[in-house]
Parts: sequence; structure tokens; C-alpha cells
Amino acid sequence: QKKNVIIQFKNISDLDKMIVIASNYGIYDIAKVDYNVADVNKIYLQLFQAAMDIINSKKKLYTMATNVQLLPSSEIYSDSYYSISPSQQYKSYSPNVSTVFQDNDYGKRKNLQKNTTYYYDKINYSGFDKVINPIVIEPAVEFVLNLQLKFYIDKEKK
Repeated sequence: QKKNVIIQFKNISDLDKMIVIASNYGIYDIAKVDYNVADVNKIYLQLFQAAMDIINSKKKLYTMATNVQLLPSSEIYSDSYYSISPSQQYKSYSPNVSTVFQDNDYGKRKNLQKNTTYYYDKINYSGFDKVINPIVIEPAVEFVLNLQLKFYIDKEKK
């Protein structure tokens, strides 16, 4: 007889305890883990502020390097905000070699099943100006904000 058990919890460290308890009852498989983020807007605001800090720093460097004057107004050219769920980041690996088992008592040979291994592959951080909490020690929902602003050059003050 098979049954589904659905458990809601907030602290990821509780998952290890639940797995041990489940194994005592003969439950060894986890079918699915859903990650829910309570305040997505709070994360957006934190990323937006970090992006603005970077943009203002780069703006200062670029204007110093080029000796141009910018008009005080600017516009948002592009704003992209999305999340990546841990379920999207699992990859699989299967060995390319075959394992053959020789049973010396009967002289039979048989191929052993190749096991597929699954591993968590965090997103590649190259290409990002800033990564908040870059050390990933456990699967987590990751958020990405790509913000581009358009500045106008004051052509009268070259």
C-alpha cells in the first residue's frame, strides 16, 4: 500500500530530521519539494536598490572617463525580474562505462545497471554585477534582476 505524505515546514534544516523519522517508517523517497517565497516584493526592492547603487557607481566612472555631462533625467530602458526554482537546477549524470559482473560459480556474465546521479547545479554568476548571498550550501530559490537605465548627454556642456 502506497500513500503520499505532504508536510509543510519553514526551516530547511528540519528536512533532515524528517528524512530520518520517515526512514524509521520505511519511507525512503522524496518525490517533490516545493519552495515558497513569502515576500517576493521585498526581494525585488532589495535587488533594485543594489542595482541602483551599481548603476550610480558606473555612471560616475563613465562620466569621469569620458568627460561628458549628463542631463539630470534618465529613463528605465529595461527591467527584467525573475526567479529560478531549485527544481530547474538539478542535472543528471550517467557514467559512460559499462560494468560487467562475472559470476565465477556459473560462468555467467551480466551487465550491472548504471546508476544515474542527480546533482544541484547553481546558476553561473559570471556576467552579474553583484551577487547577494553568493555561497550556496543548499538548494534555494534564486532571484535575478536585470535593470538598465538610459542617460542623456548634455550636448551643450561637452
